[in-house]
Amino acid sequence: MTTMTTEPKSNEPVNEKDVLDYWDAHTMGTQFLRGEKVEVGSREYFERLQPIVHRYEYVPPMFENESKALVGKKLLEVGCGMGFDSIEWAKRGVEVSAVDLTPNAVAMAKRQFEVFDLSADLQVGSALDLPFPDNTFDAVWSRGVLHVTSDTERAISEVHRVLKPGGRMMVVNLYNKYSWFVFLTKFGRENFEFKEEDAPIIDLYSIGEIRQLFSAFDQLEVRKEHYYPYKTRRPGLKSALFNNIFCPVYRLLPRFIVRPFGFKFVITGYKPKNG
Repeated sequence: MTTMTTEPKSNEPVNEKDVLDYWDAHTMGTQFLRGEKVEVGSREYFERLQPIVHRYEYVPPMFENESKALVGKKLLEVGCGMGFDSIEWAKRGVEVSAVDLTPNAVAMAKRQFEVFDLSADLQVGSALDLPFPDNTFDAVWSRGVLHVTSDTERAISEVHRVLKPGGRMMVVNLYNKYSWFVFLTKFGRENFEFKEEDAPIIDLYSIGEIRQLFSAFDQLEVRKEHYYPYKTRRPGLKSALFNNIFCPVYRLLPRFIVRPFGFKFVITGYKPKNG
């Protein structure tokens, strides 16, 4: 069903240890402040990263709108990274638990919660074997994570398992294989995330494959987002051409033309009330 976008580093199959090693060394968000004089883990560090991490205009409204029904209820974030999304839920009165495969990310998330005087249950854990009983959470949130695990289908099954019957599923930023971004990345021979090295697994999907993957959920909604580009912070000639030519020209195109080629899927639904 899926298409690998990165070549394996050896003939051995990619496993969860490969994924852990990569993301423990490449905590998401750290690529955005390289070379800037700011203390890692300081309040200023997190405040500078926050608008970059939440630059996608469709994400902040989800925090605002979805949290209204979740105040005082239990939400799990799968793949919390440095905790930027978990912070947003906690600020809005949601009882947050979060897991990440990598100890470095969890340490940074705990530091961020400490800096902003908020609380959450933050722990190291795998999306493929969530450390919680069945039917625990009122909602599960995951952004940009499940498609870079070693088994996306199993990760989705775990999301379903830990949700209470009738619980809300919100999975954001799984990648569309038929997008402007994938075309440019392959054409320009650039990595998806970190310029110097890409993740061992990045799976791409069609909208039909996404619907099949999440078929166990009721009231399933799938939409494409990130259909207009954002300027990159990478150096180099290709990045300059992207920022100064492609971005402004592409943004002149009408939305109805570019929407089908959005890079990221937003998927929402509910665990059936009958289990």
